[in-house]
Amino acid sequence: MGISGSDAAKEAAEILLLDDNFYSIVSGIEEGRKFYNNIKKSLIYILSVNISQLLPFIALIIFQIPVPLSPVLMMVMCLLTEIFPALSLIYENPEDDIVKSENNNINMRKKHKKPHRDHIIAWSTILFAYFQMGIIQAMAGFFAYFTVMNDYGFSPNLLWKLGFYDEGIKPDEDDFYIEEHMYKGNSNVGNEDNGLEKVDWFSTSHGAYDLRVWFWNLDGWNECMYPEDKSNITGKHVCYTTEALKYAQFAYFLAVIAVQCAHLLTIRSRKQSIWNYGFRKCYFVLGVIAQISIAVAIGFIPGLDLSLGGRNLHFLHFFVPGLPFFIIVLVYDEIKKMFSRYLEKNKLMSRKLKARWFVKGFY
Repeated sequence: MGISGSDAAKEAAEILLLDDNFYSIVSGIEEGRKFYNNIKKSLIYILSVNISQLLPFIALIIFQIPVPLSPVLMMVMCLLTEIFPALSLIYENPEDDIVKSENNNINMRKKHKKPHRDHIIAWSTILFAYFQMGIIQAMAGFFAYFTVMNDYGFSPNLLWKLGFYDEGIKPDEDDFYIEEHMYKGNSNVGNEDNGLEKVDWFSTSHGAYDLRVWFWNLDGWNECMYPEDKSNITGKHVCYTTEALKYAQFAYFLAVIAVQCAHLLTIRSRKQSIWNYGFRKCYFVLGVIAQISIAVAIGFIPGLDLSLGGRNLHFLHFFVPGLPFFIIVLVYDEIKKMFSRYLEKNKLMSRKLKARWFVKGFY
């Protein structure tokens, strides 16, 4: 006791209660576990986005398709959009069973008789962040990428071909696509002064060229779903141009953000349903607002769109491709938590299924 205890007892003690109230021990443990769990949740949230940033470049190397996520948007994701939601998790309230939770208890292993401690970064943490949430985020991004490219005339099969036949004959700026023409309207085919040239997918220098004319000998072009769409950068039509890739990359970026919002909702609690856990803190709402505001600003504020790779997407491409995966994350997490709560209440069933790892949680 910090007030009524003797000096000798205070010197020998490892813990001093400043108010002589034993309940302060429980409050201190609860507060410590709250910060421990919140830091862990924040780290998982940050780690999960790495897979959605890595897989586009793996797809570029293996399948030679135009890269689904630009390096600039990847940096924006790392340094801006995910920081504010991750910080908001630090301020989350503790869950109702945080003191009794098996995740935080120091249990004796029957075999080794050694204390078993929970770690901030464990294998379960990595598996959950990378191979569950990370994969779902990447799937949402790729779905958005292929949807936008397909809507602007680039079928998935054609993207594969463009990876292996990345050189073509650059047409004149005045050349336009003629389906019946032998060279699809390319006036430079057969001109000795014009050899094969690679398309610049990364900058906007070739954004005004119709790639059906550039790659006149390739087939597999789709019908453009939105022929009236014009780029806010080049002022030209998006269909069949390198601008379609910029639109697809930004759609990939927005789809990942949509799934991150679902991940933020679900990771706030480990076993409680998001509806039972409630919305007692407004910090996560501010984090989501900041995240979405940055994404919208990149797409619509002049200067930011050109420098950071944003585009004025069609309504059906703006976050919409990520919504199915948003719902998948919510449903998957609710089922996981429900099953975890059921096994925690039914210890016998948990032992029969050898599912103690499930009761403890995925992270």
